[in-house]
Amino acid sequence: MVTLSTLDASVISFVILTIILVHSYNRLEIIFIQYKLFLALVILNMTLIIIDILGWVFNGLPGMFNYLCNTGFNLLLYITVPLAPSIWVLYTYYLVNYDELKIKKLRMLLIVFFFANAVISVASLYTGWFFSIDSENIYHRGPFYAVHLAYCGILILYSFVFVFLNRKCFQKWQFYSI
Repeated sequence: MVTLSTLDASVISFVILTIILVHSYNRLEIIFIQYKLFLALVILNMTLIIIDILGWVFNGLPGMFNYLCNTGFNLLLYITVPLAPSIWVLYTYYLVNYDELKIKKLRMLLIVFFFANAVISVASLYTGWFFSIDSENIYHRGPFYAVHLAYCGILILYSFVFVFLNRKCFQKWQFYSI
């Protein structure tokens, strides 16, 4: 079951992201890639919060419907979680380079890793590599959960190092906020 503190944190995060989304929405800027990446990041994180909550809601409840929902939402979560750090990589890369062609090349590389993660996530339904749902409808992390975690962590670490190495490309306030 979802704990109250987890639910509270998720709801607060969702509200903050909603405020950011509403405050940052600007029809005039929708044509710019930087703006599209930022909006995608905010909306994706809002979606991930909802998927995460739904994964916990059905955990441990009896019945085939609850089992299918638990399995489905956890699978969806494992497939989509790497999208957030991947978009962050593209966003930070664009802030330094302002080159849409370079962004497209980097995006293609990130898509390859995304699909590899998606294949392993789907395979986990049969192998339990990333996660499994037992006969009691309880979620368990799999033996290769750390690989999934490392993949997401490496993307975030790459962005951090990339921004740090290119800190001269940013104004001081922008560098610290990124």
